[in-house]
This record gives sequence, C-alpha cells and structure tokens, in this order.
Amino acid sequence: MVAIYYLHDMYFTFAVIFRVIVGLGHGPLFPATYTFWSMWAVPLERSTLTSIGFCSTNLGTSITMLIGGLFCRYVNSGWVYIFLLTIIFGFIWLPLWIYQRERNYICERIGISIGINNKEKRSTSFSSLPWKKILRSKPIIALVITQFYNIFGLFFFYTNVGKLLTEIHRIPVQQAGYVLAGGFIFMPIVSLSTGVFADRLVRTNMMSLTNVRKLFNSLTSFIPATFVFIFLVGSAIAYGAGYVINFADIAPAYSSIIFAISTALGTIGALMSNIVAGLIIKQPILEDWRKLLLLFAIIYIIGGIVYLLYGSAVPRK
Repeated sequence: MVAIYYLHDMYFTFAVIFRVIVGLGHGPLFPATYTFWSMWAVPLERSTLTSIGFCSTNLGTSITMLIGGLFCRYVNSGWVYIFLLTIIFGFIWLPLWIYQRERNYICERIGISIGINNKEKRSTSFSSLPWKKILRSKPIIALVITQFYNIFGLFFFYTNVGKLLTEIHRIPVQQAGYVLAGGFIFMPIVSLSTGVFADRLVRTNMMSLTNVRKLFNSLTSFIPATFVFIFLVGSAIAYGAGYVINFADIAPAYSSIIFAISTALGTIGALMSNIVAGLIIKQPILEDWRKLLLLFAIIYIIGGIVYLLYGSAVPRK
C-alpha cells in the first residue's frame, strides 16, 4: 500500500490492485484462527480462549487508529507511515507465527501429536463436507444470517461513522479519530470480559451453552440497534461470546470452512451497506442519517431475532 504514494498517475487502479492483494493476505487469518481454537479449546473454555485471540484484532485497530490520527495531524504525508508501521509489525509477527518449536510444545501440552505420527490428523476439503446437512441445518443458517446482518452494519459503521461525527456533530477530524480510537479500545476489554463471563456461566451450570450464546448474541444485535454510539461495545460481544464463537460449537470439525464461507457472504453485505448508504444520504443532513440508522436498526433486530429463534450450541452430527 505504501507504493500508492509514489504512483500518482495511476492511483486508483493500483489502489484497487494492492487492496485486493492485501485482502488475499488477510482473508485466511480468521478461518485459520478458527481451526486452532476448534482443535485446542475445550467447550467450557472456548469463549475465553477465542476472545483472547480475537480481541487482539480490536486492540491493534484501536492503536493503529490512534497513532494514525497523530501521524496524519503532525507528520507530512503521515498516512504513508501508518502502512510502514503495520508492515514492520507484520515482519515481527511472521517468525512468531511459523515458529515450529513453540507449536510443537503447545500441541504436546494438550495431548495432540503433529506431523507424521498424527493418527487423528484432520483433513477436510470442500468435497468431504456434508453439504446437505449443512444447508438443512437451522442453527447454521441462523448463524450465517446473523453474521451477514452484523457485518452489514459493522462495516457501514467502520466506513461512515467518521462522516457522521464530522458532518452532523461538527467534531473536528482529529478529535473524531480519538473518539473512534476510544471506542475500539473498549472492544477488546468487552470481548475478553464477556468471553470469561460466558464460560463461567456454563461451568457453574447457571445457563446452558446454547442459552449463553443466545444471550450474548442478542446483546450483539440489539445494543447496536438501540444505541448507535455504543455500537462498538455491542459488536465486541460477538467476539467474546456471540455468533463468532458459535461456529466452533456446532461444527468443530468444519468450523473454519463454514466460517470462511459465511464471512465471504458477509463481505457482500458489507459492500451492500455502503451502496445503500450512498443511495440514502444525498447530502449531509440529519434527516437522511436518521433514515439510514433506522434501516440498520431494523436489520440488526432481524438478525438478532433469527438467531434467538434458531441458534444453538449443540454440536451437529
């Protein structure tokens, strides 16, 4: 992405090409993470462990937005250094990710052997998936629907809330960046705390795993629908104890593939949300924003109700 800075004449074309390359690199990360947790995390600890992994995404986003705001404000062409900073972190992360000795240690500690001696090594492909059962499973369909609707609203929020703050509430751009960074900082806190709390509810037999998932996913859907400015807090619950964790509950062996397919469908919702926003908001006036926010509230409520009716944490056969 840094190369865009030096390609003034073909900015848009190269921006699209490089953005596609970035997407190809980032796309496998969440499904790969899902594979790890479906293998390593037992059901009574799955919310806690998965929230630890996913809350780091929100923490990194908040830090990047905060530092990025400072760079853009005080450094000439500061946005370039945002990409350089993330590149540096990427090169630091890469050797940690592929460090074989650490991976062997983790697998041995949880009783899983890897490599040639792994007799229970799981290998899945698209042809080996029980597609008929997946397509007929109401809990899986409910998961896909609620994720589609949540991503529909989440990416709209990511790309447009800055406009809402600056154009309607007249907040300066720099301060708007601080407001957004503050919201993202709360996301890992909420995600981790809800993950720990969800596991505690199940371990103490206060609630069944299915009811825990329905409770927290309802909060994920209904909080953003009601209070847009604590939107990020509600969305973070999904990463701690809501629909994001639920894929590993109902289909552990195929959770990464199902999650990847569902996320791919969700990105269509993300694209549609911004198209809809462009069609409704003709000019920066409060009345248009009210119509748009009401529409997104309805969408969130529908997604929450569908999961509330058909969601489950019982593994599918």
